[in-house]
Amino acid sequence: MTIAQRFANGTDPLERMIDRYRGEQLTKFDATHDLIAEQFDQDRATDKRRDHPTCDHNREIRERADRNEISAAVAINGLRQIKFKWDMSFDQIDTTADQLALLCQSIFKSGRDQRNQLKRLFRAVDLESSVPTKGIAQRTQNPKWWRVLLYRECRRRTEKTLRQMGLVSKTTGIYLSDFTFAGWRKSERRAMELMKEAELVEVGSGEIISVEEASHGSTSNLENRRAELMTRIRGCEELAEERRLIPMFLTLTCPSKYHVFAKGRKNPKYNGSTPKQAQQHLTGNWDRIRAKLNRRGIDLFGLRIVEPHHEGCPHWHLLLFVEPSQRIEMLEIIVGYALEEDGDERGAQQRRVEIVQLDEAGKAAGYVAKYVAKNIDGFKVGEDHESDGQSSMDTAQRVRARASTWGIRQFQFLGDASVTVYRELRRIANDPHQAASLTGETQTAMVAADEGDWAAYSKENGGPCCPNNARPIHPYYSEIKPVTGIQRAGYMGRCYRQSRESKRRQASFCLEPVNGFCSLSAIARLGPV
Repeated sequence: MTIAQRFANGTDPLERMIDRYRGEQLTKFDATHDLIAEQFDQDRATDKRRDHPTCDHNREIRERADRNEISAAVAINGLRQIKFKWDMSFDQIDTTADQLALLCQSIFKSGRDQRNQLKRLFRAVDLESSVPTKGIAQRTQNPKWWRVLLYRECRRRTEKTLRQMGLVSKTTGIYLSDFTFAGWRKSERRAMELMKEAELVEVGSGEIISVEEASHGSTSNLENRRAELMTRIRGCEELAEERRLIPMFLTLTCPSKYHVFAKGRKNPKYNGSTPKQAQQHLTGNWDRIRAKLNRRGIDLFGLRIVEPHHEGCPHWHLLLFVEPSQRIEMLEIIVGYALEEDGDERGAQQRRVEIVQLDEAGKAAGYVAKYVAKNIDGFKVGEDHESDGQSSMDTAQRVRARASTWGIRQFQFLGDASVTVYRELRRIANDPHQAASLTGETQTAMVAADEGDWAAYSKENGGPCCPNNARPIHPYYSEIKPVTGIQRAGYMGRCYRQSRESKRRQASFCLEPVNGFCSLSAIARLGPV
């Protein structure tokens, strides 16, 4: 029997998936079986990749298998096992990851057409967009890499289905489904348990530090994260006041086709996109906006906050500081690109870009404080206007869970100095030996960072709107790309070395010359902020 005939026989993969969804994992939702069956029927009608494994996109690899190319035949056997099972448990993910890693190892051992065979494998299991661009051989043969990928895809594809079924809204599950939220909370609890068990040991002194305690002293602590963001916003305000810039607050929204619901009902224009795809739409628009602003010589800096609508679709809040003479031109460019896609639809002129002119820069921090808190811990925000009467302190967890599920960055500063350098300088300030080795603007920047004065630190590191390659202080990265410290051109100093060890990680500090630069390394990411 040929491989193609083996695929043609057997049960329909769709029926197997529906049977799995009828199990205990989704029994809490009423009529889930009928809704999922209807949803996947629609998907099959519009997307060939969700059809039976004998569809056109798999024909080439099946034909190669029929010609006794063993590596391709092995890959097909692996496809059958995971094709429609995006609701796998942790144990199933581990097993599948091991199998896929072995398949990739067999492909690389065959020595023939390796990259194309890998691409066909990813395409056949509906992971074509996840093919790594770097280190493809090392990553695809590593079960750990597959575990991370499969876990992420299982969460996102299950959430996509539940969202299309209407189970993500202010009345059913605000920002993300109850099912996905429960899984996220379980993962958070597992992470907390692991941190309680782990310790860091200071090499030399023998001092033992709890990983949980160190985490509470970093930006993993929500209070520290919120405080750091507000410190940076206040610093941007001070810089804007010195330069006599005016603050603008903008809200950018996606076209209606990215929203599942419209006025409380299923949106007939909805195109089936995920929050990740909606975020990519906004990011692509902003890239073009920034490019045109640069061509026009319009400099700006500020903050971007990504916030979800009740059904999960993202929208952006932008706090921008700009020259008064360039304000109108900047707004024309932003509005023009925002309305480029479906700009003639009803309500687009009013809702696609909302503009608030703040009276003075000194009020900007107070204005955006509620948006920052709402997306972190809901501190002193009160009722969440997107919800059905729930407190922001209750919904903030769901906001973070949704950002984690879809891989969406919540906060990003534009045109200002590196926060990585700021954090490293604060850590270095706690070590008298390393702090004494710094001179010039690096020492001044360290003092400002240690005092929490973002404006003074930013000015010492090039100030706002300075190109990154022109800033005097840069983060110095090791080959595996963790942050290892800072560097400044022309600085030479003595070398100090200190290490912390644990079963799961190793950290060290050193001051060493690299290609004419002296880099102060601090691999240890944990510690007081």
